[in-house]
Amino acid sequence: MRYPGYALFLALWALHGWFQSMGAVPSGVALSQWFSNRERGRYYGAWSCSHSIGEGVSVYATAVVVTWYGWQSGYWFAAAFAAGTALLMYRTLADRPATYGLPPVADYRNDHAEAAPLNDDSVGSAQREVFRNPYVWIVCFASLAMYVTRYGMTSWGPLYMQEAKDYSLVAAGGLFFVAKIFETFGTFASGMISDILFKSRRNVVTIACCLFMVTGLGVFAMTPTTFVGTMDRSLSASLGAGTLGPETAKALAVLGIHPGEEALVAPIKAARMPEWTVNAPSWMPEWMPNWHGCRIVEADGALRVYKNYRMSHLIGASVYGMGIGCLIAFLGGLIAIDICSKKATGAAMGLVGLVSYIGATMQEKVSGMLIEGNKITVGGAQVHDFTPAMTFWFCSAVVCLVLSCFLWNAKQRD
Repeated sequence: MRYPGYALFLALWALHGWFQSMGAVPSGVALSQWFSNRERGRYYGAWSCSHSIGEGVSVYATAVVVTWYGWQSGYWFAAAFAAGTALLMYRTLADRPATYGLPPVADYRNDHAEAAPLNDDSVGSAQREVFRNPYVWIVCFASLAMYVTRYGMTSWGPLYMQEAKDYSLVAAGGLFFVAKIFETFGTFASGMISDILFKSRRNVVTIACCLFMVTGLGVFAMTPTTFVGTMDRSLSASLGAGTLGPETAKALAVLGIHPGEEALVAPIKAARMPEWTVNAPSWMPEWMPNWHGCRIVEADGALRVYKNYRMSHLIGASVYGMGIGCLIAFLGGLIAIDICSKKATGAAMGLVGLVSYIGATMQEKVSGMLIEGNKITVGGAQVHDFTPAMTFWFCSAVVCLVLSCFLWNAKQRD
């Protein structure tokens, strides 16, 4: 073995993934047992927000811990938090109602599904029925296609916005932070909307959110970059740490950028070429891009000006985030729970999860090949042509939309 301890690390990482995969299914089983068809969507949507909130909190909290206490502490912090959560779930997560002498929730709420119950109501028969249900397989492959798009944008989206749309790293991160906010909102609202407005029918909301996902990707792909024009190189003398000079402000106004008379200028020290940020005064740090500001790069004998954000990209991120947020909940488990016997909820969620993560894994390989295999030289530097990769993600989103249409007649089951 080339590196000592590599085999141990690989084994521990595999165990980590295996144990981590067991968190969602028991939670989904509990939700299916304690909430009836007409109320399950809103509670499942609220629970599914953990995907976005947990990811955001863990990234930020781990970064803080590692910064103050070293990289090893990041592992210990995550492990301690997981152990505490496991203990909390052990003490509070309830078993099936029958365990406590209670009737099934469908009987208690008088909320029975349209589909006839199975002749054989044993757990084994219900689990086998999951694999024989064609709608479950449609959900599986629709979720696979959605996960290709989701993880493609999660893994490569910030780099795409930097190289294809000329965003700075920080601004690209801000754009996807906006997407995460709307993803959380879409996840939470989708279940409530389907329960209240569509009597717990998920098909209308699912198709609408597939359209949101496709539209958001289309906006990213078809809208222009943040580049707005050039200024005379002589103006670079007025760009230093401080306020924006009047001549530079006039030149920016010609390009449609109005950061204000008291705009702050800050050099970006880590940039490969001379580069500055220009931002309107705000409570945020001066290096953090805001809506009214821009980025100025000295290159090719001129000062190239880039807006911090384009409104079209912010709209695309918002629409895409809302669509993905809903689909994580619906295609990721809720629809499968609805259309299968509640005695086989774990099998249904497990099958959908397995197929979905096959798609996510496949995406990493295919996207990497498409991106790495399409390098081009621009201004003496190598960048990636993201057109093939974006086409792959967009087509996957369209496949998800088409497959979701075939779920129109899927019926709920007790």
